[in-house]
Amino acid sequence: MPVGYFDSIESCKNAIRERYDIIANDEDTAQKLADNWNGILNKPQELQFIEGAIPVVLCSNDNWAQFLAVSLQSLLDNSNPKRTYHFIVFERGFSQQVKEYLSNQVVKFKHCKIDFINMAKIYTEEIKLTSPINWSIDIFSRLFIPWLLDKYPKVVYLDIDTLVKNDIVKLYDENINDFCIGASRDIDIIRERIEFNIYDYLFNRPVILFLDNSSSYFNTGVMIFNTDKFRKKINMEDLIKFSIYFTNRYNKLLPDQDILNIIIQNDYFKIPNEWNHGWPSPKFKPLDPNVKLIHFFTMTKPWQNDKILNYYPAAIEYKNYAKNVPLYAKRMLEK
Repeated sequence: MPVGYFDSIESCKNAIRERYDIIANDEDTAQKLADNWNGILNKPQELQFIEGAIPVVLCSNDNWAQFLAVSLQSLLDNSNPKRTYHFIVFERGFSQQVKEYLSNQVVKFKHCKIDFINMAKIYTEEIKLTSPINWSIDIFSRLFIPWLLDKYPKVVYLDIDTLVKNDIVKLYDENINDFCIGASRDIDIIRERIEFNIYDYLFNRPVILFLDNSSSYFNTGVMIFNTDKFRKKINMEDLIKFSIYFTNRYNKLLPDQDILNIIIQNDYFKIPNEWNHGWPSPKFKPLDPNVKLIHFFTMTKPWQNDKILNYYPAAIEYKNYAKNVPLYAKRMLEK
C-alpha cells in the first residue's frame, strides 16, 4: 500500500503498527526508563504570587532569548493599564545581562511584573525525555505549569515564536471552567490531512495510535491552563512517567504537543483560531484584521535570512516590529 493511500484512520493506524523506523526503543526499555524515575519537582521559591494578576508563561533557553523578547514586547504593547500582568519566564541558561534586558522591557509598564524560573533547579532527578534533533528539552517545561503555578487558577502559555496583536487578557478571560485547558484545533493537520482523507502526514505520527478522535488534535503553542482541573486529570508523577515512556518509545514526534493531546484527548475548550493564527499566511495577501496572535510554528521562521520571506506580510510585520526590540536587535547584529 503506497504511503498516504488509506481509506480510513484505522487503516493508517494499522500501517503505522507495522513499521520499524517509528520505534525508538522496545517496549520494555521505554517502560523501564519511565518506571525508574523517582524524583520530584522543586517549587520555585523565588516566584511571587500576585493577587488578581494575569499570569503568562513563556519558555526559553538562552539561544532563543531574543525571540522571547519580541513576543514579550508585543504582549506589553497590547496590555491594558487597568489590569495587572505577571510574566513568568521558564528559562535555562539565561545570563544576568539577558534578564536585565527583559526586565528593562517590563519595568516601563507599571502594571506588569516579570519573574524568571531556572528550570535546571526544578528537577531533583534528571527526567530522561528525548526530543527530535535540533529541538530543545525546554519544550517540555509547559507540562509542569499546573504544579509550579498552582496558586493561579488559570495560566496562559505562549510559545516564543509568536507576535501578539491584541490584549492577551481577552484570551485569559475565556470561560474554560469545565475544561483542563483551552487550545485551538491544529487546522493544518485536521483540515488538510483528515477532512480531505490525506493521511501521508499522519502516517509519520505515532500519536494517532493513542487518540480517540484525531480530528480534535490541538496545537499547544497557545494555551490556557485550568490548573486545578488539570491536576485532577492526571497527577504529576504519572504525567512525567508517561512522557518519559512515550518520547523514548517512538520517533517522529511533536513530543510535548503529542503528550498533551494523548492525556487531554477532546477535553479542552476550543480557543478561536484568531488567537493562534498559523504561519505561513499566503504570499502577498494581507493578514486578516481579526487575527489577534500570529504563531510562526513551522521550521521556517520570520527572522531567518530568506528573501522569499519578504513576500509574506506576516514575516514583514514581524521583522519591522522586532528590529525595535533591544535584545533582538543586539543579537541579530552580532550574527
